[in-house]
Amino acid sequence: MIQHAKQTAGFIFTFRLHRPGYYQLALSYDRETGLTHGLLLAMTRKGHEFPRLLKGLRDRLMFCEQPLVLAALVAELVINSCATRIELVDGDLNALEEESGLHGYDNRARGDPLKIDFMRAIQILHFSNRTRGLETIRLKYTIHSLIKIVMETKKIATQEHDRLREIGRIKNHVFISDGRRMVEELADTLKQYSKSQLLRAKYQDKRVRTQLTVVSNDI
Repeated sequence: MIQHAKQTAGFIFTFRLHRPGYYQLALSYDRETGLTHGLLLAMTRKGHEFPRLLKGLRDRLMFCEQPLVLAALVAELVINSCATRIELVDGDLNALEEESGLHGYDNRARGDPLKIDFMRAIQILHFSNRTRGLETIRLKYTIHSLIKIVMETKKIATQEHDRLREIGRIKNHVFISDGRRMVEELADTLKQYSKSQLLRAKYQDKRVRTQLTVVSNDI
């Protein structure tokens, strides 16, 4: 957080990596007026994410007094993007398992490992491992941003409480607004979802290693 004169706070969030799904968000929050101004820089495919972002704001319109609600919604976009790519990796690994016969399910196709296209299989495994690694990095960066969002939201609420107490509008009772609670609950939900996706990515790493060993031995 960056402090300015006239009770203004500034925030910068970078949701990496520099590829489609990259966002950099700058926010300026005026405590006196309660207004938040923001600048969002994004690398997207045809801007498809922006309607979803605007919908998220409209759905939470009554909580827009929270300066970091936009940061939480951008984090949600990033996490959903990571989950989509991790799901695609799962599909590629499942298809390769069926092609090579590396599974024990009776209800799935099982090919002949001797007839597999080894170069294509290695390319799939390389791309899958690269995607898994990149999305793991993005998720870890985003979890860190979510922790900061919750911390700064609590700090802003405490400062606002102290300001109102100084001018006699409230007493010592600490009031947790619905907006603050919403931001904290959303951030916690996203953090848990990110952790579940990290577990999927970790399991995919084991699958890639197993399939790569089999393919390499068959060449």
